[in-house]
Amino acid sequence: MKREIITIGGNGEIHIPSAPIWMSACEIADQLGAFASKVSEIFSPYSEKRPFVENEKIKRLFHKSGFVELYDMNIITILFLHFHT
Repeated sequence: MKREIITIGGNGEIHIPSAPIWMSACEIADQLGAFASKVSEIFSPYSEKRPFVENEKIKRLFHKSGFVELYDMNIITILFLHFHT
């Protein structure tokens, strides 16, 4: 699966690639300087209110150590906007 991630530079530059953006909770947490469990905690109420979100906005990717959930740009935006740093 071809995917890109959002990166934030040392001086605050945000790079959003033109390719499809899919990020794992660990990658999102790394950009925000937080733990992946906090990202999951913030996303949890949205997935309960809108159960169809999992089919459209989340992909599960098989990794050598198990499965990794990848979130699309819409979910990433929600997480970035609701995260208190």
